[in-house]
Amino acid sequence: MSLSSFHPVRLRPMCMDDLEFVSRLECDPEQWPYEEAVAPCAEAVYDKYRQELNEQEPREHYNHIVEIEEQGEWHPIGIMQIWSYVAHRKSWEIGYALASTYEGRGYATHALHQMLQFAFEQLHAHKVVAMCHEDNIRSIRLLERVGMRREGIFKEELNWRGQWKDQYFYAILEHEYKRSIDLQS
Repeated sequence: MSLSSFHPVRLRPMCMDDLEFVSRLECDPEQWPYEEAVAPCAEAVYDKYRQELNEQEPREHYNHIVEIEEQGEWHPIGIMQIWSYVAHRKSWEIGYALASTYEGRGYATHALHQMLQFAFEQLHAHKVVAMCHEDNIRSIRLLERVGMRREGIFKEELNWRGQWKDQYFYAILEHEYKRSIDLQS
């Protein structure tokens, strides 16, 4: 599928009106097959995001809604987040989730490119990191597709379904991101 055949994808800052969608996404255990735990209830999700959305500048969390345009209207299909990983090192960590019905169509790739642009151009990040479960092949491929590389493995980091699993640590540096942008031009 060529990039031109995709529906337009955008990231927009999350607002209080998005919390119903976000809570449905975060409280659905089938949506999170590689996580140790899922949000226990909608109220826990609301509490978490209310606090983050009310942060004062400089912020430590930025939460975005991933949307696609269909028939002239924008529809939420996921979330993409970035938060301070190590502030004095200008490192940020990303996390994301798309509703399962939208996976495998390239939307996450487009949204993650936009998030990296936000991180390096707006937040002036030096490094962006991400972590994923060793069995989460889709996430591994996504991170590598956008230019991130595996920097390490946290051995037996996750107790997942009664087994200790590794967690992969991915990263991209600012100059690597800029070089990839230059190569695309």
